[in-house]
Amino acid sequence: MSTIGIIVGPRGWNSTFLSHEFVHHLQHEKLGNFEVWLDTPQWFMEGMAYSLTDKREVLDEPWESHRAKFELWNKNLEPNNFWQRARSL
Repeated sequence: MSTIGIIVGPRGWNSTFLSHEFVHHLQHEKLGNFEVWLDTPQWFMEGMAYSLTDKREVLDEPWESHRAKFELWNKNLEPNNFWQRARSL
């Protein structure tokens, strides 16, 4: 179970921003809190969040590269072992 919460400032109340932060919350629940930020590559953490929540065609760098790398990694992955594979990054 995660012990991380989400604090949203007044300008953060939009669906894209909130969805992005909820993806990070899910990552913490599935991968662990402290270990996530130390051991999991940023391309996975941010790439997943941007891939699942941000529908802009092109993002600024490095976010676009992170999203592309995540999508390539995830492309042929079986859904039932997603988090197990993520833990092995």
